[in-house]
Amino acid sequence: MKVFVTNPSIPKHNFITAASHLPQNFQITFSIRIESGAHLFLCENDDLTNASCYWFQLRHKNKKTSVVKCFDVNLLSSIVNELLPHQHYNCSKNLNEKRLLGHKACKNSLGVVAQSKNMTKESKIKFTRLNPYSIYSFSVSTNNTSFQSTPLTKRYETPASEDIYEEEIPRIEISRVNASSVEVEFSQIDCNKHRGLLWREVTLSCSHQWCIPKTEKIQNNTLTHTWSNLFPYSNYTLQVKFSRSTKFENSVTQKQKFQTNFSVANEVRELLVYSKSESSISLKWREPYPPTGVLALYNIRYHSKSSSGTAINVTDSPCKLWPTYQCVTISDLKRNQTYEIEVRGLNRGIQNFGKIRRIEARTIIEPSKPPYDLRYNWTPTNDLELRWKHPNETNGDIMLFQVTLLPKFRNVTYYSKPVSASKLNYTLDYYHRIEKKELSPTTQYRIKISADNGIAGRELIVEIVTPSWGTPSSIINKETLGINFSSIAYTSGVSLPGVKLSDSTTNKNKELENIVSTTPRSVLNIEDNDKDDESFELIVVISLIVVGSVFVISLTG
Repeated sequence: MKVFVTNPSIPKHNFITAASHLPQNFQITFSIRIESGAHLFLCENDDLTNASCYWFQLRHKNKKTSVVKCFDVNLLSSIVNELLPHQHYNCSKNLNEKRLLGHKACKNSLGVVAQSKNMTKESKIKFTRLNPYSIYSFSVSTNNTSFQSTPLTKRYETPASEDIYEEEIPRIEISRVNASSVEVEFSQIDCNKHRGLLWREVTLSCSHQWCIPKTEKIQNNTLTHTWSNLFPYSNYTLQVKFSRSTKFENSVTQKQKFQTNFSVANEVRELLVYSKSESSISLKWREPYPPTGVLALYNIRYHSKSSSGTAINVTDSPCKLWPTYQCVTISDLKRNQTYEIEVRGLNRGIQNFGKIRRIEARTIIEPSKPPYDLRYNWTPTNDLELRWKHPNETNGDIMLFQVTLLPKFRNVTYYSKPVSASKLNYTLDYYHRIEKKELSPTTQYRIKISADNGIAGRELIVEIVTPSWGTPSSIINKETLGINFSSIAYTSGVSLPGVKLSDSTTNKNKELENIVSTTPRSVLNIEDNDKDDESFELIVVISLIVVGSVFVISLTG
């Protein structure tokens, strides 16, 4: 340890080596003549540039001398000669300097944005109200009015803010829209307003069922983004979520709505020749899907091998029988000629026609396709109600429908009657009622319905079994019912029928299998197996399930 004593009263500083080496516990005795004060430095070696020194200040006032210990310092050789001018010195203080170098989002423009200084005798200091997501430089040095020690500097980056501030959220602008894409611009945000990295989750959703939502995640520094493969003439909602995390647990949402532009029309759907004659062809079709604009008209072009092409334009022309379809009849055609027909749509504001749909038809009358969607119902009096729909392809003008019921048994009479129809009173649904007396009970029938346009049409075929005509004959008591079924057809080799009870109050069915053989009062006598068909009278006694319930009784099997 070396001891240096300086006297501020003389121009040149006196550096005196008091001892070369000192023990761990030591005492230094020296005398110095001073006018008002002096500084005492105890340094660990002769190299004052890098020496670590203890600094004491001697003060003499009112004939009293005091010693004050100041902070540890480094004595730089470059400032030793200027260290002690002829004046009184106080001990030094710690100088803390804080410099804001910039924001992490502005890494290409780092510099001193703002700085502040604090003097304190404390060995620590707390800085508050720092900007999040910023870069700071902190310096600490020992200072007094005479000199400053070498500062200790450290660079520090503040973390991002968990909160999202409005000033760092960009504005969303739909800059360019066409039929199949959209370009979105995000406004530029000053980098010093960012409080952390923001992720964007962008979702494009459509208000129509033909659209498919699109979702993408992009970083906040993206200023423009383009989405393609969109549907024309569709209403979209652009939703942007801003979040610090890619999980988007805490986010801020903005929305923008837009509509894509019109485009050329798609193909018409379900193009069909639903009727024709020797001089006309009737077409029906459904509008293009998905729509790509507002349809202005349909263009129909047709030609045969022996005729030049002809075109007609048709605006909205819904069918009478099929309101969701468009119907057009092309007239004044040549007999027995094959025509190729093209149908395409044109959207408003679009110069070009849409995609073409083609079909061929020959100007001759052919058998009608069958009706469809046959529904039947048994009335309480066992009359049969039939309902069916108009054929999709009549291939001519329908004059009547032929309704036929063919029984499975040879000894049962079949049923066949025409149902009149006319081009003037076509309907989509037709109705026909067959009375009970026209049919036989518990008999299997094959229903055939065809449309006649001068040529017998193809048949719609459904098989049914008529119910029994039996009715309850007597109430034996409150819990037992006697039933008489008469004239039940029976074929050798077919299992005997059972009885089904339908409880109309609970909608529950009770199946009684082989009721004929298990009921004591049932009467059945069939012994001659050489005969194909038999008739018999069946009387059964059935115990009711719930007293007071209303039952419908019929044979099964």
